[in-house]
Amino acid sequence: MSAPLRQLTHKDNESCWFEQHQDAFDALKKSLANPPTLKYYNVHKPVTITCDASQYGLGAACLQEGVPIAYASRTLTQTEMRYAQIEKELIAVVFACSKFNDYIYGKHILIETDHQPLVTILSKPIHTAPARLQHNGAAQQEADFEVMSVQHISSSRLEELREHTAKDKDLQVLCNIIKHGWPKREVNLPANVRHYFTYGDELTVEDGIVMKGPKAVIPDSLQRDYITILYRGHPGAEATKRRARSIVFWPSMAKDIERETLSCSICNSTKPHQQKEPLKLHPVPDLPWSTVATDIFEWNGQHYLVLVDSYSGWFEIDLLRNMTCTTVITKLKWHFSVHGSPHKLISDNGAQFTSQRFKEFASTWDFVHVTSSPRGLSVAQNG
Repeated sequence: MSAPLRQLTHKDNESCWFEQHQDAFDALKKSLANPPTLKYYNVHKPVTITCDASQYGLGAACLQEGVPIAYASRTLTQTEMRYAQIEKELIAVVFACSKFNDYIYGKHILIETDHQPLVTILSKPIHTAPARLQHNGAAQQEADFEVMSVQHISSSRLEELREHTAKDKDLQVLCNIIKHGWPKREVNLPANVRHYFTYGDELTVEDGIVMKGPKAVIPDSLQRDYITILYRGHPGAEATKRRARSIVFWPSMAKDIERETLSCSICNSTKPHQQKEPLKLHPVPDLPWSTVATDIFEWNGQHYLVLVDSYSGWFEIDLLRNMTCTTVITKLKWHFSVHGSPHKLISDNGAQFTSQRFKEFASTWDFVHVTSSPRGLSVAQNG
């Protein structure tokens, strides 16, 4: 929107005011005079970030329950404009995480993008990504996030939605109530739309389609079709519900998806007959560096010590010249001198951590040492 005006600030451009500059100026004034409605941030609710990149700029929104709490955008530099689209999309993710850091620090977040190749790359270890993407990919590793591809509804789908909404008697009753106002009590509603009473403040009618915030309300006649579309690739019930919650809505959506996925013969045939015992996660501490997990791993023939703060996900990695208890304790002392001694240190039952010398180290530095099985040490191993 403001690109023509920013071009006037470049030293090599002639400072002449043309029609496109006036149009950009008028559009900016109109935008500033009609600011978007934002919701107050709730620390107890999950956060979703949606971001996108165009040829000239980046845009992002921080959402809770589908309602924006903050917006951010910036223009791409001349160099960034020449990047491949996947690089621009990754820059948008890094920009959004940096801009909304106050909202997402220490929380598990969902990042929505419409670029499927980026989802594939970010779901794998960063060292497997192309070299040009590793730098920006590493910049957002401290965030605890899950990336999901969101496909926008096509114009043909919108037309189909309008037609089926117009034929759906329940939704037509709902449209009439939305336009003329909700009663104060649920019992005063017709029985066939009472289950929408809880969502009354969020429901609107836009161009013949009932909307719950940014999500389309799907008529009964199309609900099974949308479940089939969302379940393509057989991602599982939970992933399908996450996809659905980002773009569509109907009151019994979660139960309907569960029922359809449980009856899928393909998924049932590939399920393991004996389920593994589910992992029990350690509780999230109240303060940074109060609980730290540590582990030793091998990479390219060399051994490394990793420490992960259970509160923020911040990690530290050291190259070990050998695997002795003395070397491990030396590295831990250095980190504890910088960040402070934690209240609790979690490790596996490796020889370095179960020795008498390590017990004396824990007693001297006044922290509780807790050991767990390798599968239970998920924080350090995932970090």
